[in-house]
Amino acid sequence: MRKIQILGAALAVAALAPVANATVFFNDDFSTFTNGDLVGQGGWAQGGTVATLPLRVNGGRVVISGGQTVDNQDAIKAAAAATVADGTSLFMGAQFTINSAPTATGGSSYFLALRTGGFDNLRIAVRESSTGKFQLGLRFNGQGANSFAWGSELDYGVRYNLIAAFNSIAGATNDTAAVYINPTSQTIGLNTTYASVTSLATDLVGPVDGVVISQFGNATGTVSADLALARVLLADNFREAFDAVPEPATMSILALGALAALRRRNRK
Repeated sequence: MRKIQILGAALAVAALAPVANATVFFNDDFSTFTNGDLVGQGGWAQGGTVATLPLRVNGGRVVISGGQTVDNQDAIKAAAAATVADGTSLFMGAQFTINSAPTATGGSSYFLALRTGGFDNLRIAVRESSTGKFQLGLRFNGQGANSFAWGSELDYGVRYNLIAAFNSIAGATNDTAAVYINPTSQTIGLNTTYASVTSLATDLVGPVDGVVISQFGNATGTVSADLALARVLLADNFREAFDAVPEPATMSILALGALAALRRRNRK
């Protein structure tokens, strides 16, 4: 009986570990960061020249304050091994909570992006859609031909898991991107697409500079959302991104199961 209990606890703990040999370029759980400036911790550097209102870590989350109407500090984490080539895909993941968002028709400035060739692509933005609700928007880049695609309503104050998929396809106007919210399967096709877009501008190929956390970052005149990021990652396939950001409730259940099994063992 003791062997069975020990095995059960070991399996539960193992389920919390990263998948072996997974190609995850980085997977930052900000709960391990020190409260204070994000830039300078864990490989995060300032993106661009603007240093006002530094991005801060507070209680294990990177916090972006709402209501910003000017461009403030962005942060980028490099992914030196990641490249974009025709026929390949990249997956950007995050855990986040939105507390409020602007109601501007165009949506607020993007808060997360994949930077390639010195330009922010695969942009994730947010706007308020009704009382207590918001929508996420996905846009390829800031070129006029590429507009935001907005998904369904989500709730303020709830932590969500996001995986954004970028697929590079040969040709100048056919790269695709999609966002998945709280995916439940490691197989991408078994999940519901939250929002998707097709590039109507230049083919995006070449080295990846990294993932950007952005504060305001555009010139539309809209204001930023009040939000917090608990995790940010970059991987080269959907399963690895999925495994790297387990659903919070699942993590809690697994951890409690492991603890209970160990307690039963200690009583014997």
